[in-house]
Amino acid sequence: MDKLNNYSYLKFEKYGYLIVKSVIDNSIIDQIIEEIYEKHPENKNLTRITDAWREHEIIGYLAFNSKIINILYNLYNRKPVPFQTLNFYNGTEQKLHSDQIHFCSDPINFMCGVWIALEDVSMDSGPLIFYPKSHKLPFYTMQSLNIEPGNYPAYESKMEKIINKLHLKPEYGTIKKGDIIIWHANLIHGGSKRKNIHVTRKSIVIHYFFENCKYWTPLLSSENNIVYRDKDVFIDPKFNISNMDKFVYARLYKERYPDLQHLTDDEAIEHYYKYGIVENRIF
Repeated sequence: MDKLNNYSYLKFEKYGYLIVKSVIDNSIIDQIIEEIYEKHPENKNLTRITDAWREHEIIGYLAFNSKIINILYNLYNRKPVPFQTLNFYNGTEQKLHSDQIHFCSDPINFMCGVWIALEDVSMDSGPLIFYPKSHKLPFYTMQSLNIEPGNYPAYESKMEKIINKLHLKPEYGTIKKGDIIIWHANLIHGGSKRKNIHVTRKSIVIHYFFENCKYWTPLLSSENNIVYRDKDVFIDPKFNISNMDKFVYARLYKERYPDLQHLTDDEAIEHYYKYGIVENRIF
């Protein structure tokens, strides 16, 4: 589903999240697991891998996946700007929070998270927990909560108390391999408890801003000192094939591999996304 129907858009607006089925091909997912975890088994012991795209190009290309980009563009009517990736092998049991305390835009709400299941997720593995409609709550800054900048444990404690007081009902991200969950910047979410420590929860989160905004970090900011984020450290746009000269790169790709010479330029680019990355072909 590259384009959203009106129902999907209204659901995202109302509930603050959207589940989209079968977005990422299994072949790409299997290659990610092979490259990140099977070739590097030490990564299985990490709580998370931040910005794996710096070492593994397949993650950089995933951040610019055309299906994800098109869905986000339809939701926000602005060009998405991926700026961070997080790889997980197990459930995090992360405490409740709004991503907006870490990543905020000016104007506000031009940020979202995309959670990608690299395997089927069950309640045993500690799936994502989120609270529908919580994105409609006020944006709780450090100042509005009367917490000094940088004191994240105090923030987590107060957010838990707010959710308990409001008696909001949670939902869980028990989705299938290749499915994605998109959530609003202010949606309250975290990691639920792992019921079985032997069950993995291989997944990736990609955070996106949107173009023509300023980007800053409320967690570290005070009223008199706004900590802005450096766009130069966002995910390298070289992974965005749509930014390249299609004619030049598609022609070179087809010339390099005789079995692809019958493809059109657009078909060659689509082939690279679906198969070329997995087959370690050079674009």
